Amino acid sequence: MKIKLRLNNVFNTIKEYPMVLLAVLLATIFYVCYICDVNFGLNNYYFGYNLVVSLLYLAMAFMITKLITSDKSKDFSVKHKILFYVLDIIAIAAISYFGFFRFGENYGLQIRIFQIGMFLSLFIGMFIVGKSNIQSNYASYVVKIIISIIESIVYCVVIFAGVVAISLTIRELFKIEFRIDTMAAIAGTIVFLMFNSIMILSKFPLHFEESDQEVRWISAFKFLFTRIVEPIFLAYGIVLVVYFGKVIISKSIPNNVITNLVLWYGLLSVIVLMMAKTIDDKFTKVYSKIQPILILISSVMMFYSMYLRINKYGITEERYLVVAGGIFIVLSMIYYLFFNKKTAIVIPITLLVIVLISTVGPVSAYNMSKIDQKGRLDKLLTQEHILVDGKIQKVKNVNPAIIKEIVGKLEYFSQQHKIQELPYMSRGFYADTTNIYNVFGFRGDEFESKYGENRTYSFEKDEWNVEEYDKIYGPFSFDYDISQGKLGDYYQGGFLFEKQSNEIVIEYKNQKIGKVNLEEIDKKLQNMWDKQGPNIDGYTDNDMVISEGVVESHKYKIILKSANYFYSDGQKAFYEFECLYKK
Repeated sequence: MKIKLRLNNVFNTIKEYPMVLLAVLLATIFYVCYICDVNFGLNNYYFGYNLVVSLLYLAMAFMITKLITSDKSKDFSVKHKILFYVLDIIAIAAISYFGFFRFGENYGLQIRIFQIGMFLSLFIGMFIVGKSNIQSNYASYVVKIIISIIESIVYCVVIFAGVVAISLTIRELFKIEFRIDTMAAIAGTIVFLMFNSIMILSKFPLHFEESDQEVRWISAFKFLFTRIVEPIFLAYGIVLVVYFGKVIISKSIPNNVITNLVLWYGLLSVIVLMMAKTIDDKFTKVYSKIQPILILISSVMMFYSMYLRINKYGITEERYLVVAGGIFIVLSMIYYLFFNKKTAIVIPITLLVIVLISTVGPVSAYNMSKIDQKGRLDKLLTQEHILVDGKIQKVKNVNPAIIKEIVGKLEYFSQQHKIQELPYMSRGFYADTTNIYNVFGFRGDEFESKYGENRTYSFEKDEWNVEEYDKIYGPFSFDYDISQGKLGDYYQGGFLFEKQSNEIVIEYKNQKIGKVNLEEIDKKLQNMWDKQGPNIDGYTDNDMVISEGVVESHKYKIILKSANYFYSDGQKAFYEFECLYKK
């Protein structure tokens, strides 16, 4: 009986959304063809993928039309409905052709950003258009859709895992040879595209009656949300705010990982707070008041960190989108804090506007990053007298560090953008050593040739002049992430290290024995490497790098015995010191 009921539900869903599911079915078929490398007789690898994207656009456009024509307050004839669907097809065909199809194999970052932007815009549009079918309680409407999506994804994950497990068993037991990765990709496409769509639409609140506006939470899920999910989000926010306080006190630069954590935490919190609006619970009411404040404070840290990175390295698509996401989070939290109404449609409308601005038009992520990075490259080339009157001049005696920065930006335009966006570069230019040398007069790998992947410093001296000192401590060592300003691991027992701004305070058995200014040491080492090469073995006092002073009325001198700088992942260092100390 239950199986028959489920089948009837599926048939009713197909009957209710025929055009939407037809577009999804075609997208599923063509994506399976794409997985199986069917090229449709074309020499365009991306044609099949682009066709799938277009069909998914069409499915969402059909869904928007379905939501509009289902409005009970308006009477749409069959001719009107057919006209809407025809217009959907024409509009999506035009968007797809002018957006990415006509570029053929020239599939770049701009196209990917456009495709993602259009996908999100249509997806968000479905949530906004659905508001026309209800009079109030928009939060409950959205939560019903979110719950249907979550339930469907859970079902799909279980089914997909079962299909993969069965396939593996068949291959092992019956010795049938087939590629499990291809089989899994095909199964995933069918399950997560076709079956998932049917499951979501079967519970989609298309006709949102006044008597059915409240979300009926199951006791177990209500407990999970109010007593586990909300406290976790609250505790996470408190941790971020405490870290923010630590950053202010220590005057250290917040690292990029925190920026990403704040962004995703803020975006998820927008959804959690929307769901909280449908629950009548004392803790939820407290949570709904505190959570926006925590996120707004954390967002300040995120924007500060992004300001530092953009100021130093410029705008890229990723940084632009982080800032755009941060703006959406801040506006949403302000709305939740001061305009906490049930009709929260302003949130998806705000998101739609930000997505469109960020992905389409003159101030999109792609265009703004292009303008900023080109401006920075032009400035570098002009300062080094390489770009003169709009033309490239060959210059050989250029600082290797400047060369590295120039090459990085040329690679950025070669790989992420189009080199013809630089008017002084030829269309066929690619940022390899041969082309760079022919155009600029330097190879482009001077920095790597000079410094390699790391630099080393070693000062070998067995005896010290200790007439002014009573004791020698060490050697002691620690790791330090220069690019993030973060103290890493240390290895000797009894020593403790505390970062205070750019200084490392050293303690031994609860007694401060000295301080090391890493910024000053870094400058000394960089100057030595520039003059002497990337590997220094010092034997004279002229090569000695020291920090000296007075701590708690005690004189100290700290000698750098060795240093290793690594550039393969950011800029990281390993230091080893000895300390001369006067009691």
